[in-house]
Amino acid sequence: MNMLATLPWQVAVPLFFAGGFLLGFGYFSALRRTTALLLRQGSMLLVLALTLARMAAITAGFFLAALVGWQALLAAFAGAMLGRALIVAKHQAAP
Repeated sequence: MNMLATLPWQVAVPLFFAGGFLLGFGYFSALRRTTALLLRQGSMLLVLALTLARMAAITAGFFLAALVGWQALLAAFAGAMLGRALIVAKHQAAP
């Protein structure tokens, strides 16, 4: 049996919220770096690697959360959206 599936939701929700936050923060940081590379015509190999890595990481994280249950998946999504909001706010304030 999946060890994560036996976690009570009171433990799983904060755990997956924090994990989702880290995934979201990393995903949108990598997206920002990817767009910066594209705009200044950087290495297309690095663009491809960043794109594949961020897609694989977020897919694996959400898949793992889905295995635990809808509460964990919702918490991971909410955490990822908080990470996104922080990245957007950080870069809107910067010139």
